[in-house]
Amino acid sequence: MLNALPLSIFPESWKEYAIQVKRVDIYTLKERVLKARKIKSYIRHPGTVETLQRVLGIPLPVSAETYKYEEGDEVYIVTLKSPARGQEVQLVSEHDLDVYHIVAVKGVWL
Repeated sequence: MLNALPLSIFPESWKEYAIQVKRVDIYTLKERVLKARKIKSYIRHPGTVETLQRVLGIPLPVSAETYKYEEGDEVYIVTLKSPARGQEVQLVSEHDLDVYHIVAVKGVWL
């Protein structure tokens, strides 16, 4: 899980690739998380992480690590619907979050 989709996460060797973005609800994310073998979160916003822990029912760290995409990764972007510029939003509900499922395919140019 990421809080944004920087293009720098994709391998430098990928000269052409296509990205598909699909908006999903948080309960779809929960279903996928419960079926996943491994979950890694790269979200550094404490309010978002706390909300995800509550809704998903799993422990997640607040993380400032950098993510690099590897083929086969299932990527979800979780972000605030209305970010407050210059403010740290503390209390977040699942209704405040947008969730996107990301699929990337190398060697494709649309």
